[in-house]
Amino acid sequence: MSMFSRFDKDLKHANGCLHEAADMFFHPIPEDIFHKWDHNHPPFPGPKLTKVRVECKGEEKKEEKKEEVKVTVKVDEKKDCSCGGGCSGGGCHCCCHHHHCHCTPAPPPPPPPPAPPKNIRVYPCFEVIEAYDICESEWHPTMKDYTAEKIWQLHVYLPGVAKDKVIVDILDKTLVVHGQGVFHTHCGMWPEHIEHCCDCTRKEPTCFCKKFALPDNCKVHESRVEFEKEVMVIRIQRGYHTRLLSTSRQLLQAPPILNAPSKPYKQEEIRQRSLRDPEGFWMEAQQAIDWIEPPTRALEMPDPKQPHKVKWFPDGKLNVCYNALDRHIRGGRAQQTALIYDSPVTRVVEKYTYSQLLQKVKRAATMLRNNGVRRGDRVLLYMGAVPEAIVTMLACARLGAVHSVVFGGFASSELAKRIEDCCPVVIVASSCGIEGMDKTVSYKPLLDGALQICKHKPRKVIVLQRPRLVAPLNPGEESWQDAVDSIADSDVYHGYEPVMSDDPLYILYTSGTTGVPKGVVRPSGGHAVVLQYTMENMYACKPGQVYWSASDLGWILGHSYICYGPLINGSTTVLFEGKPVGTPDPSAFYRVMAEHKVTTFFTAPTALMILRREDPHGEYRKKYDLTHVKAIFLAGERCLPEIQRWWARHISGVDDAGAPVRHIGTPVRNVVSDNWWQTETGSPLTGIQVGLSEDGSKLPPVKYGSAGMPVQGVDLRVLRIKDEFDEETEVDAHPEEAARGEIGNIVIKLPLPPGIMNTLWNDDERFYKAYFRRFPGFYDTGDTGMVDSEGYVHILSRADDIINVAAHRISTSSIEEVVVEHNEIAECCVVARPHEIKGSVPVVIAVCKHHRPWQTIEQIKDDIVLSIRERVGPFASLYRQNIVFVDRLPKTRSGKVLRKMIRSMISCATHNSSSQCPVPTPATIEEEAVKTEVWSAIVAWLKSVP
Repeated sequence: MSMFSRFDKDLKHANGCLHEAADMFFHPIPEDIFHKWDHNHPPFPGPKLTKVRVECKGEEKKEEKKEEVKVTVKVDEKKDCSCGGGCSGGGCHCCCHHHHCHCTPAPPPPPPPPAPPKNIRVYPCFEVIEAYDICESEWHPTMKDYTAEKIWQLHVYLPGVAKDKVIVDILDKTLVVHGQGVFHTHCGMWPEHIEHCCDCTRKEPTCFCKKFALPDNCKVHESRVEFEKEVMVIRIQRGYHTRLLSTSRQLLQAPPILNAPSKPYKQEEIRQRSLRDPEGFWMEAQQAIDWIEPPTRALEMPDPKQPHKVKWFPDGKLNVCYNALDRHIRGGRAQQTALIYDSPVTRVVEKYTYSQLLQKVKRAATMLRNNGVRRGDRVLLYMGAVPEAIVTMLACARLGAVHSVVFGGFASSELAKRIEDCCPVVIVASSCGIEGMDKTVSYKPLLDGALQICKHKPRKVIVLQRPRLVAPLNPGEESWQDAVDSIADSDVYHGYEPVMSDDPLYILYTSGTTGVPKGVVRPSGGHAVVLQYTMENMYACKPGQVYWSASDLGWILGHSYICYGPLINGSTTVLFEGKPVGTPDPSAFYRVMAEHKVTTFFTAPTALMILRREDPHGEYRKKYDLTHVKAIFLAGERCLPEIQRWWARHISGVDDAGAPVRHIGTPVRNVVSDNWWQTETGSPLTGIQVGLSEDGSKLPPVKYGSAGMPVQGVDLRVLRIKDEFDEETEVDAHPEEAARGEIGNIVIKLPLPPGIMNTLWNDDERFYKAYFRRFPGFYDTGDTGMVDSEGYVHILSRADDIINVAAHRISTSSIEEVVVEHNEIAECCVVARPHEIKGSVPVVIAVCKHHRPWQTIEQIKDDIVLSIRERVGPFASLYRQNIVFVDRLPKTRSGKVLRKMIRSMISCATHNSSSQCPVPTPATIEEEAVKTEVWSAIVAWLKSVP
């Protein structure tokens, strides 16, 4: 019995169905069907073809089982001849093609088949013209052996249906002869559904699957049939493990595709269904994941009084690493590229197939096991953007261990807090990080400093020695290279640990307001289900296509959409060790997209701001062919409309947000689509789901500045901002929903969808207080925004970025988006400054694109003040003396502007003009020197104004 069978309980019945399907297959075949098989050959003369059999023969080696598929055509020359077999020809060779010999009179022609029902389309057989090998990117003639472990896309003709050749996807080892279909011999039809053949008189319709039969030793991994636009598209995927379907009809015709593109675009309809019937919706969605023990229910709420404590797929067991690697290899993707490592800072490009990546993961898992790591243990990673980091993450998932990735370069004190909180059994670190063509950051001294502070001591420290900087090792420490190379092939651990769906996959720390980091805990099963769903439906990335998130593995984007999401989906993921500019120039992003044929690209708005400053006219972009790019997504912080508009204009040549973009391949309207989510959620809460429209023609237009619309499972609400609520308990016991277009607190009504954090590590009380106490029955996102009249969500700022100017609440982002529209401004940030009459007023900290004389700077200030009065309103109270210019803005390593630090600087500088900034340096700051520059500028500014 296969542990991955979704129908283990009905295995006996299902096997019987397989036999039934095979029996249904062995029936005489109408000759006129075979006449259409190959337009390059004449109609079949002579012997009547009575049977076509598909045999599957397996040869097992260790854990992987490969299938060899062959066709046996059995010819019966005499059986049906009315002379009893005395003739030599076995039938008539005349143009009528009826099967009779010259010894006896010809039987009367068969009666014409009944007319098909009006709701059924008739499909003739396919004629294969050529086949495209997606793995090797080559076209092959029809005589190619299609039984190899390849992924095929066929060009076929459909006589009488399509004038031009159409594409049929054939996945894995599906046998391709000349076509495929399910033919009903009684009514002479190729029905969409067999049960719709209501004119049939037989109890069991006679069916013939021309290309894919299911004998008892053939195991189906997944099969699906789509009917779209008078073109029959068949996708069949087969593998070693079994997903048995319940009846032979389903075996022949396949179930509907779970996440098939909706036509027309139905994002809101799908969302409403997920809210109305979460049990049914998510039980369908989880079928895309391979479970060791499939869940019997979608969600469980142990305590109705604590709706934030929901459990998704509570009785399911799985292994996330198996879903990311093993199942694709067993499904025929062993030689497909899984990971592309592109490091312009080291001038290295490496590619790893799924098979190669799995072997590396197995050796890393063995290394961890040899050092005592078991299910539930923690492993802390302190590494840069290197393949070994992804390998270690997957190795932890394979063992059921919990990894915690800390961004390389964190200060010793901050690293120590994370070590002390999660108590790792093993720490895996890089000797250094490379953050520019000539900038190397030594990690080992920072790790040593953290371990001196910590009370907790790991059992083992393993260091990946990078050639740029080899670090000295302390006694008991070991290099990655030695630890892996010392493992004999016979000692490699090949297993994987089943974990419960609600068991933690990883801990990811995010900044806390108290200075103590919050360890977000990600549940395994729900996260895997949602990542699979979003890869297909949000990002429109199919298996075999290339997905690139330009982020770091230390952030949530790196976890969800560099490591796990693309690999669970069977796609190719890109790990980029570089920056938008300076590695070596502003062409870096375009080069990677062009060189690796990226289909879907994901980055942060800050990267676009940097590119706009360095390459305002998009000259570097013009050097590269990006016709293969289908969609580009933004996340990390709000993308200002002008930045989004600039990027769309230079990436595609289209100014209108609603116009289809035809310069980059498939027409897609949301070529630059912002989507909103958080570290806590692990995947998008809002966006425009490109995958719900196959050709992009049905997508709603992008609204620059918005983050799209709520997605499946997200019951998003906007609550009014109140001055009066219980300040002692910080609870709004009677929250009120805001009107459309009214700015308020963005919340999510409970229960939350799968994949969102289920607690904070070692601090369940803080989990409740931080996210659920303020608004009972809701998840408090901490963001402010609005939903407009068309349902688009606009995330404006964090709740503490709302400025109260003389009783007018103004979002800082509403001012920022006007400021950056000035053609001299590269980027800016707006914070509040105390005012004795109005309470507070905005202060603009801006960066010019180019150095300008002071006369020009003064004119720019006047322009900005005028624009704010016209676009936001006079009540915004932006005065020219409150516009400050700096060379750079302080940012985190993920590119977010450190607004809170700037606010603290202004507050401190009002009473302290020391040359040394008293504001603590955030652990996430990218360059400490920028903090000093901004402090000096703020002090000088405050001295010059009243």
